[in-house]
Amino acid sequence: MRDIRIGQITWMTIGCLLFLLLLPAASMAEEDIQIFKDGVEIEAPVAPFIEDGTTYIPIRALIESLGGQVNWHGSAEPFELMLGEKKITMRIGENQATVNEELLVTDYAAQLESETTFLPLRFVSENFGFQVNWDGAERRVDILAQLQPLPILGDPVFDAEELSVFGEPMVSLEEMQWWFSEHVDGYEELPGLYYEIAEHYGIRPDLAIAQAIKETGSFRYGNLVNPEQNNFCGLYATGVRLTGTESIYGADPEKVVLVAGNHGADFIDQACGVEAHLQHLYAYATDLPLPEDRDVLDPRFNLLAEALTHLRGSAPVFAYLGAYDNPNGIGWAYPGVSYGYEIVDLYQGMYEEIAERRDF
Repeated sequence: MRDIRIGQITWMTIGCLLFLLLLPAASMAEEDIQIFKDGVEIEAPVAPFIEDGTTYIPIRALIESLGGQVNWHGSAEPFELMLGEKKITMRIGENQATVNEELLVTDYAAQLESETTFLPLRFVSENFGFQVNWDGAERRVDILAQLQPLPILGDPVFDAEELSVFGEPMVSLEEMQWWFSEHVDGYEELPGLYYEIAEHYGIRPDLAIAQAIKETGSFRYGNLVNPEQNNFCGLYATGVRLTGTESIYGADPEKVVLVAGNHGADFIDQACGVEAHLQHLYAYATDLPLPEDRDVLDPRFNLLAEALTHLRGSAPVFAYLGAYDNPNGIGWAYPGVSYGYEIVDLYQGMYEEIAERRDF
């Protein structure tokens, strides 16, 4: 009786194996990875794939779906990706890329599969500024390029489309210093530096501070740039670590340094970091040259002035700092959906809190 049971189990096992072998190959294979941009599936000639834990996506389909351009000159030649203010040049199989004329070392190389160029999902996220989500269970990539604007609450409502970069502050230095004492650990001297230096450029120091708060997480940092860099707006932070050989485009080398391994430029002190931030705002708000008595501290100012001239003066109001909200599709942040609105919304909250204590 025991032998009969064993024989029955053996034949059942063989039957199951034969059934599996006769199944169509597609039913046993994993489903293709799908790409969605803002909830809409991107049709690509070849599906994304995963190699050594890294997800690769077909880059032409994504860039063209966003209104960008891909220039392909053959597998042995460099290819270019152009989207907004970003121009990226790469070669198949090489672990480096040129981003707006700066050579960057990358962790992974572009690959050519089935006559389609693939880039790592992480590279796309870091260099084009998209929020990218990967759902392993659904084998789905979601690229978010159109985030919903944050609501602007309170009274008065500052309109980001009318609030110019140039102008007088709407809260006093003493009021801003009080707000810092309530919300920011350290950096007691920073409001005074912004208010003093901004006078040379005619820029609103209180709004510039709001942008710095957004970029640094209320000066707690925790992202790519470190506090000791005195970099208050992410200047030269492209998502890829610096090699230290990049150009600072005529900025003062005694005050501005690009340190290998860091994200973003280093400034010798807070005053230099503040002025570099204000110069970068100035570059986007006007096409005028810097005031004659000021040294160049923004390591990107002359790049905009000489090579990326279309960006000069492209954002005279805060709403236009984000390329998505700029009528010309260019700006400080890319894609920058609601970037300028978020700065003004943050400032709105600061202003309301200060206004409640106007009798202090």
